[in-house]
Amino acid sequence: MAEGLGLPKPGKGACAAGKQTPSPALSLLNRVKPGVKTRKIAVVGAPGSDGAAIKSVQSALKAQGATPLLIAPTLAAIDGMNPDATIAGMPSIMFDGVVICGGEQGAKTLVQSGDARHFVFEAFRHLKAIAALGAGKELLNAAHLPDKADGLSTGDDVDAVLKPFIDAVGQHRVWSRRKLAESVPA
Repeated sequence: MAEGLGLPKPGKGACAAGKQTPSPALSLLNRVKPGVKTRKIAVVGAPGSDGAAIKSVQSALKAQGATPLLIAPTLAAIDGMNPDATIAGMPSIMFDGVVICGGEQGAKTLVQSGDARHFVFEAFRHLKAIAALGAGKELLNAAHLPDKADGLSTGDDVDAVLKPFIDAVGQHRVWSRRKLAESVPA
């Protein structure tokens, strides 16, 4: 690693020999409690997205103690709901998971948005759980993400898609996807 930074190799000692003991006090993973409670979830949509699905997703996540925020390309209302933030203004690194809502016109708008494609790229790269409902899967396809990967849940039924998604979010990150995520340029 030192050579990659243009620095000399470290001298002798515990660190140089790779014998350092990880500190539990410094590990962020030791502080993570399993479960979706208190996790912040991006519910991604656009005008023309399925408003009923958005409301259903928000209700299901709130019932589990999560905080869903509606994120869209603009602050234009989606089926009478005002987005909490824009995709460009609140990147996916601010969230613990991402749910992309369906609806043909909404999905078409998201697919055409470079910011939306980058949003899911970045979430995938950072090992976040991702769910896509109905036509929302088109955004994953446009971002050239794999159809099948750990922590990726797709389908038309909200309950069937959210169950594995909530389980994955509850683990904080999808660590089993680490090797695959390295190939994503985000």
